[in-house]
Amino acid sequence: METQEAARRAVTIYAESTPPGRGGVSVVRLAGPDAADAARRLTGAPLPPPRAAALRRFRHPDTGRLLDEGLLLWFPAPASFTAEDSVELHLHGSPAVVAAVLDALASLPGLEPAQPGEFARRAFANGHLTLLQVEALSDLIQADTEMQRRQAVSGFAGGEDALAGKAEQWKRALRACLARLEAVIEFPDEDTAASFPRAETSALLAQVDACLSAARRGECVRLGLEVAITGAPNVGKSSVFNRLLGSERVLVSEREGTTRDVVEARLDVDGHLLLLADMAGMRESGDALEAEGVRRARERAAGASVRLILLSCEQNAADWRETLAWYRPGDIVACNKCDLADVPERETPIPPLPLSARTGAGLDALRDALLAAAQFFQSEDSENMPPPQGARQRDVMERVRIGLRESLAEMDSPAGDVAVMAEGLRQANRALAHLVEPVGVEAMLDELFAEFCIGK
Repeated sequence: METQEAARRAVTIYAESTPPGRGGVSVVRLAGPDAADAARRLTGAPLPPPRAAALRRFRHPDTGRLLDEGLLLWFPAPASFTAEDSVELHLHGSPAVVAAVLDALASLPGLEPAQPGEFARRAFANGHLTLLQVEALSDLIQADTEMQRRQAVSGFAGGEDALAGKAEQWKRALRACLARLEAVIEFPDEDTAASFPRAETSALLAQVDACLSAARRGECVRLGLEVAITGAPNVGKSSVFNRLLGSERVLVSEREGTTRDVVEARLDVDGHLLLLADMAGMRESGDALEAEGVRRARERAAGASVRLILLSCEQNAADWRETLAWYRPGDIVACNKCDLADVPERETPIPPLPLSARTGAGLDALRDALLAAAQFFQSEDSENMPPPQGARQRDVMERVRIGLRESLAEMDSPAGDVAVMAEGLRQANRALAHLVEPVGVEAMLDELFAEFCIGK
């Protein structure tokens, strides 16, 4: 595998880095040992000074046919994204222009089209990006909302407050704790227990616990806050769903029980991603298809972070009580069809928001309530602890916590074994090392880089 990757890195790769289609500018990127020669062959001119844009005419190296006129930028190694010689061609944003330039590059020896994520993979292999930065870069490319952007760019930029920075701080603290224990092993005395780094290990464990507690917030930002719209049939769940999205995403009918399956949609509310789920109305049904839809609705509503519990001004008191039995703290309660009748004065766990899906009345208040829920789940915690992103980072931090807990438990034991204490700290230290420098994760890397666009 390493031999194949080394051979591949000897090849100069190229790809369009901007999204395909028409636009003002399209960028074609080259990286590798023949990037500079390829630029000279395309332009018939010397390279410009490093990192300085120069106007050039690009011609086919075999026929001399003019392809386009644009800007050329030259990034000699190692001061480039991949740490290799790199060139960028800034072309007119025409699919025909890009296709002609890519065809010209394909005619040059030693050049091959880039694979998905290959530029980023080379940056990682050459030490210009850590694995944490690569994972953050993947999130940044896929970010749709402001909160996703903030979280991803924080991880990519690094620094003391990012997870990579915290991990370095924790590794230094672990080494100091291990030095204390090794001194106890090497020079035992009568007051051995007083030399145990219990306070330091406990403080480390508290920070790791806080990091893992922030994982739910991090995942909520990355994947979105799940909001299940639940209620009895025909209270207007689908109509409210469409209103929030601003489009006719699902069919609406006066007939009860028309929604049979869970319908999902993404909604950006002031930079926070929400995953709205419209679903079947909660009732017992003899229809097998509707009953399955209700079962799925109950399952989805039970697992959602927040439920928008929808009532109707036309419902009777018994139906209200049955619907509100689903309520749990943090849920939102709204009463639809307030354009047809006043909101009934009935006992509810929280005052319901008056709403009309037909006229749009109360929609702003509902959006504000959804935003408040998203802010509660997605905003930074009081300790400002960076959350682990994805299953791999969470697994690493869990192993760090296990090692610290085992070491601390041994320190608290009257017959504590110093060697066991030290091994727990070493386990935590090894796990932290794998956070940035993974071992034996080629399949994971292949999957990660495959998610990148071709030009990244």
